[in-house]
Amino acid sequence: MFSGAEIEGGLITVSLGIELFGVLGELAQLRLAEDLAIAFAGIESDALSVQFAAGELELGGVIDHLVDL
Repeated sequence: MFSGAEIEGGLITVSLGIELFGVLGELAQLRLAEDLAIAFAGIESDALSVQFAAGELELGGVIDHLVDL
């Protein structure tokens, strides 16, 4: 599901597969990544790439949770 993350120009770029859609509700309910859920709302794609300003989202905790799922 998680294919990688990189920091470039002060932005964190995260690439996630389509499986993310299955866990968006859980992420939002747990409030681990409410902004992430909103960012992906309405997007239909097999591969997604989203950029967040560094420090805007506690990305490490979200990725740890996704890996645990």
